[in-house]
Order: sequence, then structure tokens, then C-alpha cells
Amino acid sequence: MSSSAMKVDKLEKKNEELAPVRLHSRHLACENTIFSVFLDHVTGTQGHEVLLYLSVLPKGGAEGMVAGVGVLPIKDGKLGLIRVFRHPLSRWSWEVPRGLVNAGETAEQAAVRELREETGFAAKPTQFVALGVMAPEAGVIAGCIQLFSVILEKDESVGAVDGELGHGELAFFRRDEITAMIESGSVQDGCTMSAILKHTIKERWFETQ
Repeated sequence: MSSSAMKVDKLEKKNEELAPVRLHSRHLACENTIFSVFLDHVTGTQGHEVLLYLSVLPKGGAEGMVAGVGVLPIKDGKLGLIRVFRHPLSRWSWEVPRGLVNAGETAEQAAVRELREETGFAAKPTQFVALGVMAPEAGVIAGCIQLFSVILEKDESVGAVDGELGHGELAFFRRDEITAMIESGSVQDGCTMSAILKHTIKERWFETQ
């Protein structure tokens, strides 16, 4: 059993008496270097039963079931998003830089690394502001994403960006542009919208622009 599976099993046993859903068995369906996919037999206190409940467990991660990070870069008062082609949806989307937490990393270390890899900006750990966590798909994925914002300085760009599958350009947008992109559906990624909302609440960004 992977370390991720053991971690989730431990949490399930701890909360077994309180949880309205009980896990009876778990079978590994498939896996890669990043995720393990299980088929669970679960029952509910109201008589529900699912024989093949799909559970996806990240193999890396930090404390608190934090499997990934999302970083909202801010430069000259504008919010930075990357244009990404998402294979499962077969369409483009504007999203915050984000990625998985590697084994042995903290969420903060992963945020610094992901920002550098996806944008070319090398910000210091002290520049990152924790915005809280969000669950990308609580009904399937056993993990959360830790969100951060970071204010970038002009001299922090190191230029080179590690190419990733489907990644396009990085651009910075004004408040009215962000609003229009959310309304039009150009921004529809849950992690991205959560980061924007949490930053808005924390810094009252929309009221100061």
C-alpha cells in the first residue's frame, strides 16, 4: 500500500465513528507516478451502498492532505494567469500557475518552485501570502490545494520557463479584464477562481483598483 493510501486509511479509521460513510474494502484500479486510483466499497448510515466508488489519491503531498499548490502572481496591481490547453476538456483556459507538491516538499517550497518553473519569476519565500486551501474535487480526489498570492518585483524574472504540456503564454490582467474573463468562461478553473476570490477577500483588491 502506498504512503498516500495509508495516510487516508488512518484518517478514515480515526473518524469512522463520526463519518456517515464507511469504507469496507479498497482495490487498486490503476496508478502512475503521480496518482493511485482505487475502487472502494462504501456504505452510508442511511442505507446507501456503492460497490465501485472511485477515489483518486495523490502520491506526494504535504501535511493536512495538501497535494498541490496554486500561486496567484501580482505585478503592478495586475493578476497573472497562464493560458493552458487542458487535454481532458479539449480546450484552452486561463489559470494560475499550479502543480503538485513533491515528496519531501512543504507547500511553501512547492509554491516557490512552481512559480519559477511556470512563469520564470524567482520570488523569495517571504513574499508568498497563504490564502488557505480549496478542494478541487472533494467527491473524488483525496487531497487539497494550498493557495498563495505573491507580489512580483520587476527584477525577479529569470526569463527561462520550463515547458509543460499544453502551456501557453503568461499575461497580467486588470480588474475589469478578470471580471469579464470569469463572466465569459475564459476563466473557469476552480483553483484559479478560488485563488482570485480568496485574494479579493483578503486584500480587498477589487475595491482598491
